[in-house]
Amino acid sequence: MNDLKIGRNILGLVLAILIAGCGGSSGGGSVAGDSPATDPTLQTSARLDPLSGEPGASCPDWFQNPPRDTRNFYATATESDRDVDAAFARARQACLNRFEQEIINNFRQLVAGVQFQRRLADDSELLAHFNRALEKAPDLALQDAALTERQDLAEGDLWRVCLLMELRRRAVDQAVYDVVVADEELHAAAREGENFKVWEDYLQGKFDEE
Repeated sequence: MNDLKIGRNILGLVLAILIAGCGGSSGGGSVAGDSPATDPTLQTSARLDPLSGEPGASCPDWFQNPPRDTRNFYATATESDRDVDAAFARARQACLNRFEQEIINNFRQLVAGVQFQRRLADDSELLAHFNRALEKAPDLALQDAALTERQDLAEGDLWRVCLLMELRRRAVDQAVYDVVVADEELHAAAREGENFKVWEDYLQGKFDEE
């Protein structure tokens, strides 16, 4: 029990450092997902207010107020078109784009730390490994994205499609971890950092509630 409390304290300290260094997200549309200080994915958590005054105001309540919990990221988007399938495709892609930014944030913060950042600055080969892994992480994590809500609204001769999509935090964390581990040089460098071991313990369930 003492080991578990110590581990959680370390995890909270690491996350506090990450949050102070990285700040919040900003942008259009909505990505929701707030979590307590002990949640290992807090560093990428940000709630963005929906664009006020946009046609999305006609969307249902879940668009304006997406769910918030510690297990998932949520993204909302709306598009209009004469063809409802085209509107759906664009709205879905907008949600995926917002998720992708959260995944990239997670990736950068997984290997965050002064020591590792200095190594990236001094080692062009390691930086190349880092960038290749960074390109792979979103595709892997986005395989878990799911459509939660959809509403099609008639607006004159157009269709408006409102979407709510969900992405499991654990899937994002696991995807980021997997692409780092798959690269031997990147994995070795990341393990020397301040945060990676805590993240690894979390993914192995060492901080899970019994």
